[in-house]
Amino acid sequence: MSKPDTSMLTICLTCRDNSGQALHDLIAAENPDDGIQLEGYDCLWSCAAACSVQLKETGKIGYHMGGFLPRADQARAILEFAGKYHASATGEVDYQDWPEAIRGHFIARIPPLQSF
Repeated sequence: MSKPDTSMLTICLTCRDNSGQALHDLIAAENPDDGIQLEGYDCLWSCAAACSVQLKETGKIGYHMGGFLPRADQARAILEFAGKYHASATGEVDYQDWPEAIRGHFIARIPPLQSF
């Protein structure tokens, strides 16, 4: 469970012959900012777009992204976007602020959970 005001970055660990685990390890090695909590998860069900990640925080829109390779440049781009996401009040990050290596990797934008 994430702490309040913490963005959760979830990496699929089982993507493409465990290359998801390699991506997770690269991201962890980059030392995510305090506001970003990294977690691994066994299968995010987006195998056609492996390696996949999710970014979410209470009260904000979430993102499901895929098609990443376990490369340091992509790990850094994911973390850079996660930092901008975390700093945003709504989770929205202006397109011009997206790192180049993250463009074209978005699969879904997930509405925030509202109280019901």
